[in-house]
Amino acid sequence: DGLGEPHPALEWALRWLREHPPRSRPPVLVHGDFRIGNLMVDQEGLVAVLDWEFAHIGDPREDLAWPLVRAWRFGEDGKRLGGIGEAESFLEAYNALTGGDVSLEELFWWEVLGNVRWGLGALKQARRHLSGVERSVELAILGRLAAEMEYEVLALLEKSGG
Repeated sequence: DGLGEPHPALEWALRWLREHPPRSRPPVLVHGDFRIGNLMVDQEGLVAVLDWEFAHIGDPREDLAWPLVRAWRFGEDGKRLGGIGEAESFLEAYNALTGGDVSLEELFWWEVLGNVRWGLGALKQARRHLSGVERSVELAILGRLAAEMEYEVLALLEKSGG
């Protein structure tokens, strides 16, 4: 509604998300933008996790699914985890380290949400550029990604039986 223009794929996904809520998990500190681009590493391993401006208390699956969002694959669609690896091995390592039991099936809802979130953000960036409020090649490029997120949402929902 806030965009003032129809985006049927995102609207369908929002309806699907409302109709298929995930089972709840105990709340934790969620980074909100947990992905490769926000990790600082050196030869020894992880040095820091950067950019905490989206941090909040929420469901840990939000952070676990965020690296699965299509935008973070940078064309490496065969490697669902940020374009560098497989979600299965990432989740196995997470569960082993935390004693958790999060499944890939549980991440599906959060993966749909992440792609919707990115799609809406991309549309807002495009609007900033097109309105003249802030002319920027970067904003124009980000706006173009909205269609990729809509396509990904359609593919995900088709997989789920929509």
